[in-house]
Amino acid sequence: AEYMGTSLQTLKSPQSSMAAKPVWASERNPLSNIGCSDFTAFKAALLELRRDDDMIAHTLNDLSRGNTDPTEDDCRKVYERLQSVYSLRETAIAKCMKETGDEVTRAQAAFDSSKSADAKRELRNVTWRLDSLESENDIEAITKARSYEAFHAKCRSFKIQSMAASAAGSKPAPVIYTPH
Repeated sequence: AEYMGTSLQTLKSPQSSMAAKPVWASERNPLSNIGCSDFTAFKAALLELRRDDDMIAHTLNDLSRGNTDPTEDDCRKVYERLQSVYSLRETAIAKCMKETGDEVTRAQAAFDSSKSADAKRELRNVTWRLDSLESENDIEAITKARSYEAFHAKCRSFKIQSMAASAAGSKPAPVIYTPH
């Protein structure tokens, strides 16, 4: 069985160096070669990346040893991998929402100046794409909430504390993991 491209046996291995590796190397990132204008391909790539969320309970069950919960280290590794995939998806959705929002503005200006049927069709298409991306953003929030719920059900002794925003200001500092 595999979890995020890594065998579960490797994940269970104490000498595993998974925490140092990103979840999706650039060659495995299904979003890397997809532009925002091809919403069908973008959606398919998001669905591929969401398979990990779909399998979170199964993955954590596989990591359990007998009737015990996964180890703290297993929980930390799974959490870090989920965070990495969430960041990838959120960044891609935000980027596409910005690009598509800019396209809507241009299409609206083109329609306002020409009132042509083609301009109206283009405005409708990019507006639909922006609405669809906003829906994907909502789906992302629901997916994360469900995965966190499953994660916390199996990794009950795991407490996640966020640090204050970094001195750089633009990105939050990394998450610190502490047992209860």
